[in-house]
Amino acid sequence: MIAAALLALTAPLASSQPLLLTQTCPATVHAGKTLTCTLTLTGTPAPAPASLQWTLNMPVGISPLITATVTGTAAAISAVVACNVLTTSTDVCVLYSLSINTLVNGPVTTIYYHFPKNWPPGKVWLDANAVLAASVTGDAVPIAGGPGVSVKVTQSLLGTVKAWFRRF
Repeated sequence: MIAAALLALTAPLASSQPLLLTQTCPATVHAGKTLTCTLTLTGTPAPAPASLQWTLNMPVGISPLITATVTGTAAAISAVVACNVLTTSTDVCVLYSLSINTLVNGPVTTIYYHFPKNWPPGKVWLDANAVLAASVTGDAVPIAGGPGVSVKVTQSLLGTVKAWFRRF
């Protein structure tokens, strides 16, 4: 009898998994090009999220040059995404829908990081953290941000040749 009561109390906990928002990106981008990354939602929280907010952290010089679009499961509920520059290396983004539909597992947003042509070669760190989620009724939904990603920035061969000839 006690075992049945404990099982009844823990069943909702077992069926609900923490929500995670993870960013994935290609490993390399050329300076002067756009890096296309995807934010993906995974987990089975209770209640399900209807809106998300996250902070994008990136090197100084990229922040005002990012754009975001709704994709996948967020597009299916007619969600909207908006990002705003917070600092020279941070953007805050909000994804929401005015419908009563909720987000499900899968891609929710595509982030476009635009690297200037004069961006130096090397590694950059990009992450989406300080993640918040809310249900249709406005209740907080537990969520975390996934690990950041390291991306290698390279110079295009043409850009390298032009830079070499400019020395003369």
